[in-house]
Amino acid sequence: MPTTIVAGGGSAGACVAARLVEAGDEVILLEAGPDYGPFDEGNWPADLLDPAQLSIDSHTWSYISASSTGTPDQALERAKVIGGCSAHNGCTIIWSHRIDYDDWLASGLTHWSTESFLPFLRKATDQVATWIPSYDEVTPFHQIAMDTAPTMGYPLLPNLMDMEIERGICTNPVNIQYGARWNTAFAYLDPLRGDPRLRIIGNALVDRVIVRDGVAVGVEVAGPDGPVHYEADRVVLCAGGYGSPLILQRSGIADPALLAPLGIDVVHPLAGVGQNLMDHPAVSLQFTGTPALTERLEAWVADGGLLREEGTTVLAASDRCPTAFDLHLYPVATRVSPGEWSVCLFTSVMASRSTGTVVISDRDPAAPPVIDHAYFSDPEGYDLDALLDGVRIARELAQHDPLVTYIGEEADPSRTAQTRQELAELVPTISRHNYHPACSCKMGLPDDPTAVVDQDGKVLGLDGLYVVDASIMPFIVRANTNLPVIAMAEKLAAGMSMQHASGGMQ
Repeated sequence: MPTTIVAGGGSAGACVAARLVEAGDEVILLEAGPDYGPFDEGNWPADLLDPAQLSIDSHTWSYISASSTGTPDQALERAKVIGGCSAHNGCTIIWSHRIDYDDWLASGLTHWSTESFLPFLRKATDQVATWIPSYDEVTPFHQIAMDTAPTMGYPLLPNLMDMEIERGICTNPVNIQYGARWNTAFAYLDPLRGDPRLRIIGNALVDRVIVRDGVAVGVEVAGPDGPVHYEADRVVLCAGGYGSPLILQRSGIADPALLAPLGIDVVHPLAGVGQNLMDHPAVSLQFTGTPALTERLEAWVADGGLLREEGTTVLAASDRCPTAFDLHLYPVATRVSPGEWSVCLFTSVMASRSTGTVVISDRDPAAPPVIDHAYFSDPEGYDLDALLDGVRIARELAQHDPLVTYIGEEADPSRTAQTRQELAELVPTISRHNYHPACSCKMGLPDDPTAVVDQDGKVLGLDGLYVVDASIMPFIVRANTNLPVIAMAEKLAAGMSMQHASGGMQ
């Protein structure tokens, strides 16, 4: 019976581990954070279950942005716990637009057409217990936004999970079940806990992959009492847009010029590891709110309404961003304390073009990495122009009825920048990431010097080693990356299972 090591038990890793166990593999799932066990046992921290809040301050890797643009010393929150970021995110499930996967296909990735990917998007959507809240099930602030957007030409949409939709506003599909954030540990691992073929090990930080004669044969884990080795027939890295390239670099699988100053022997040169890092640059316009809005929101809480900060998405477009998915606007309402609310219009560039890097700073796996998203560095200046369009649209939304009656005045620091030139100077200093790091172990063809894995997720030039997570996206998708990543894991795990059945594991 083949043995597979899955490094990382997050959105992708939980799915890959479960599907390979179902296919007959023995799987060792190594998660750097804690494993709180099945949902039914009741041992999970309340903040990780609560779908009303982003639980980004607990169970974090404590990464800090090294980018010269964006909010200084910006926290790049990633979850360090079984279930990964699906255990602390905003619970929004979006497929993205057909144009993304069509672009993947056009780049030469013939296995990744929209039509071939759709079955796995549907499968992942069902597995994580997705449902679509009605108008009456989102907060009054989001209801007001839904009443306002159509007056600007953004009609009400029935469903965001539609590859063909154009501009509009809709309630966010969510992965919430039994009143809890239904993360991938619950969705994929709980049904298999107790299966002798699945071994889940928490608090196990994977340091490096062990390679012999061009074949990955196991991993070394940084344990509290020293290194621990696990051997297997196959290793699958699912450590995310930051974590997977860092493991490869510590393993000597990277650009030799990066490894030499750190004293790391080159095991396999791959220049693209840690390059091409992408995210969706964003900015948050804060507003004061009004007593009338506070009254409605407090009444909502008193009546037991589900208080979700992110309840709706506006799919916006402009002359610079003609595709409806190019810009997203998220009205956000946060209860700071009883009677005190923070409201904002969060806008993000989804068709972003700037690329950065994620590299290790030291051979020690506990050393903080250097993460530079290089926001707004694309040569054409598209990302900044597009985000300025998003700010303009958000301000227009705030001035339309009925939202203008409730949202109050725009607050500092953005309030002081009114002209496009003033905003162009301010936005790069206050912008932030959108929790979607991707593309740092890019999937591509063998003749692509920036590619790290092939269309099956297999690391180029090595056998037995795969990467399956957001890091292998060739271009970032125009959506929250969580559901597309789970669907990618479904598709690639299915391919690995077929290899298992045919005896062709490599």
